Amino acid sequence: MHSFVRLICALVMLGSASLLSAQVPQLINYQGRVAVGAVNFNGNGQFKFALVSEAGTSTYWSNDGTSTAGSEPAAAVTLTVIKGLYSVLLGDTSLTNMTTVPASVFANTHVLLRVWFNDGVNGSQLLTPDQRLAAVGHAMVAGTLQSGAIISTSGNTPAASLANASDKPIALSFVAPFRTWWIGQNQAPDANTTYDNFYIYDQNVNATRLRIDTNGVIHGNGAGLSNVPSTSPAITLVDGSGATIGRVITSDRFGASVLTSTGHQIYIPYDGVFQPAQIYYTGTNGTGTAYLNDGGSGTSGEIDKLSGKWVVYSGSFASLMEPDTVVDGTEVNSTFTGQSIDNPTNSNFAAAPRSGWKLKTTTRTAIGLPATFALPISLQ
Repeated sequence: MHSFVRLICALVMLGSASLLSAQVPQLINYQGRVAVGAVNFNGNGQFKFALVSEAGTSTYWSNDGTSTAGSEPAAAVTLTVIKGLYSVLLGDTSLTNMTTVPASVFANTHVLLRVWFNDGVNGSQLLTPDQRLAAVGHAMVAGTLQSGAIISTSGNTPAASLANASDKPIALSFVAPFRTWWIGQNQAPDANTTYDNFYIYDQNVNATRLRIDTNGVIHGNGAGLSNVPSTSPAITLVDGSGATIGRVITSDRFGASVLTSTGHQIYIPYDGVFQPAQIYYTGTNGTGTAYLNDGGSGTSGEIDKLSGKWVVYSGSFASLMEPDTVVDGTEVNSTFTGQSIDNPTNSNFAAAPRSGWKLKTTTRTAIGLPATFALPISLQ
């Protein structure tokens, strides 16, 4: 069995501003795509999940709590897969064989998600590569209240005060505070008639620094937000000469998927050598028109769209490839008669219907990549 998973959308943290006692739900929304062979899987699949170290030798969490040293959990979670797509809330205890994800997991420097899949025929298979969950980890850690916070009731009197001697999240202390903050609902201490869904109040200057009103609109007073960067910090992929390759979307132990300066998305291995994608060709020996495999059979009639700036590498053409016919930012898959495929080396097969996205050659310059990569390539 040949299985693969593709990350379809970003991993997101689910929380609510109405939860004011640091009880942020430890839920990770993970969506993926799975195929058996070259055909998208449909039906109920058995999945197992574990959060592991970068080397994969330590388990920080698993869906049933049984995984150790990166091993496969004992019990699986049943999920419905439609046209290869599935979605799961990791840590959702309403699912059978799913345990809570503790925020302490993300105190570790590198946390990756490891997934096993069983289609009911070929047995449980490890899906590679593991996926890094860095952005989600930061969100979970942020869900833990730091020192200097006050938890307020719905009135104007704080229920508890945890003050520290500086604005930095150091050990809790009850000494004279440099800043004392209230986090609450309804009416802030400096408000007369204003009621909010959520507010952060600075007691030292008697001012509400951040508030979300009853219509969901966010307000800030400037002074209290002066230390917030104008743009969110991002992880970038750079080569040995210091040249920026792109902004990192996801990464694993082999490389990173990046967004280049031209808005193209491509996977860059850390050794700088592009890996051939699974591409069909209308001719034998990797000749003719190239089509990126969409996981369909060519006869099912499934319609799938691919981003017009998705870039892959053709081993047979020894060239970077991008969608050929882009309309409104995407390309729709089409059927064709294929005779050979890169997987990863090229091999011929009897002419047969296939489906995929038509490709054309492109250049490194056109997609915003440096002409060459100087090693080592690293995350920054």
